[in-house]
Amino acid sequence: MVADIVRYTNMRIDMLAQKYKTKNATVAHTCPEEIKALMGILIQSGAKQDNRITVAEMWSKQHGSPLYRSAMNEKKKRFSFLLRSLRFDDHTTRNERIKTDKLAPWRNTWECFLDNCQKNYVPGNAITVDEQMVESRGRCPFRYYMQNKPTKYGIKINMACDARNSYMLNGIVDLAKYRRPQVVPGKLGEYYTMTLTEPFLDSNRTITVDNCFTSLSLVKELYKRNTYLIGTSRRKGDVPKIMVDKKLSRPVDSSIFLFHENVSMVSFKPKKDKIVLLLSSKHNSSAIGERNKPEAIHFYNKTKGGVDILDMMCARDRYSRVSSQEIGILVQALSQVFMECRFSHLIDTVFTYAFD
Repeated sequence: MVADIVRYTNMRIDMLAQKYKTKNATVAHTCPEEIKALMGILIQSGAKQDNRITVAEMWSKQHGSPLYRSAMNEKKKRFSFLLRSLRFDDHTTRNERIKTDKLAPWRNTWECFLDNCQKNYVPGNAITVDEQMVESRGRCPFRYYMQNKPTKYGIKINMACDARNSYMLNGIVDLAKYRRPQVVPGKLGEYYTMTLTEPFLDSNRTITVDNCFTSLSLVKELYKRNTYLIGTSRRKGDVPKIMVDKKLSRPVDSSIFLFHENVSMVSFKPKKDKIVLLLSSKHNSSAIGERNKPEAIHFYNKTKGGVDILDMMCARDRYSRVSSQEIGILVQALSQVFMECRFSHLIDTVFTYAFD
């Protein structure tokens, strides 16, 4: 993957070098070692929150970190030039590929990254499936605006993570109308869940999802694959009124259980005006745990935050530079440290340059 980025970046360097009268080290070809050094600088800048300061301050002998100066020389603007030159695909064939795949500027690197995520880690017995909004204001035809999200503008990624440590296992970039899967209306959540967890099925694991993905047909389909599912459910279909009606007289912290074949449904009332509806194929009893909550609710609360915690970690250690040449999600994806720990933001540059 790094070799491909080196090749495509050098192609871009050749184009930019034509604007320079003098051919010096600033516009020289890059190599795998230098790309890895670039990623190391970006990782360090995210960990130290240096992405909000200027490049001159990062390389300052008085205020900057010695790591930056030892990794790369910025006196000749090499770091800035590499950020400007960084590419992830062959620009000469992009226009043809992008006609059928809007993710073409990123497709090969993205799939290679996902493959490495799965080859280098064995997940635990609980996996979380949820959606993540990766902040991006670059020129991108499938950028989303979601008013109720902290990140209102960005790229939506349907993602599977290890529920224990939020390690990213799989992801599908939502291309909106440009490449939406051809599925039966109302079954899109089921499609994403089955696709994201396919490498981990038939292994007695449990998948935790929210109400965007939960359905009775999904629970049954996963059960056939020796996989359990637990998730909150929307109040629709043939759900009995007593399970969802807030106006019915029920004491706070009360629970109602329904059982059918290998599936159970729990209706829990934590507050006077709130009801939580949960569907599970893992729990087949009406066991009540601490604070009068059903065991199914406790398990869901314990495993639901895999993607959300990853999102918080990404926001905390944001790597992208605040400039017109922002580096987004792919550079970090290539770093060895990043491969062993977590997914992070790396999207703006890819899509800013992809649709020039």
